[in-house]
Amino acid sequence: MKAVDGCRVLIKRAHNQIQALNAEIRTFLSSHPYEVTMDRDLDTGEGVLRLKVLRDPPSLWSAIVGEIIHDLRATLDHLVWGLTEIEQGAAPDPLPRISDWRHIEFPIFDDPDAFPKAGERRLWGVSDADRTLIESYQPYHRGDRLRLWYLHELSRISKHRRLHFTCAMLQSRERYIRAVSANNARIENVEIAAERRIHDGAVLARLRVIPTGPNPKVYVEHEFTFDIAFDEGDLFGGWQLDLISQLVMLTIDVSGIVERFAPRWD
Repeated sequence: MKAVDGCRVLIKRAHNQIQALNAEIRTFLSSHPYEVTMDRDLDTGEGVLRLKVLRDPPSLWSAIVGEIIHDLRATLDHLVWGLTEIEQGAAPDPLPRISDWRHIEFPIFDDPDAFPKAGERRLWGVSDADRTLIESYQPYHRGDRLRLWYLHELSRISKHRRLHFTCAMLQSRERYIRAVSANNARIENVEIAAERRIHDGAVLARLRVIPTGPNPKVYVEHEFTFDIAFDEGDLFGGWQLDLISQLVMLTIDVSGIVERFAPRWD
């Protein structure tokens, strides 16, 4: 099998796992694992809508996500291995304990100063043209290239540290207060929470309630749509997408890189 065909097998495997995971997520969300409750902030007097988690996402999803990330990261490494064999011939089998072949991988750096030396060690056997093209995909060029850094970091986390955690997220296009009414109270302000990745007890909205009589009551019709996201803190910066969308975009990126090099096997 050509190296490029092996890369396509890994991408297909990742694609199939993403599809299966997406089906499981939709089934999970349709079971209404989250609900919205309302209480009063005793310090501010505001009415507060909060998330209540009734069921956490299955822990097995974390292992499945790790497998998808591994397949995508391995695809890039297999690609460089194949490009090296095109230039250098077949690798020795078995590999010597000390060998340049053991250093081969697709380099991913967010620091342009790191690529010349560290990249050379990983790309010692590829052509100058291939090395130049690989350099053009480095995350330090920013833009869409930055997603490769996310892939690299996700791979390091799942390989060396822990499983990837998931959490609830709010869909930005589907979160709003439909209607608010009150008895013996006046509503002066309604503020929707800006945070998208949320956990049990997270504030979804605040309402400024001014009592105008005894036993004030507030009634809120709301529309909050939930999805599942990576729970990786600040790793993704402003890349605020749901889990499946992020995995799909990473798969598209990796597939695009592989196909860019595919003519090398013609």
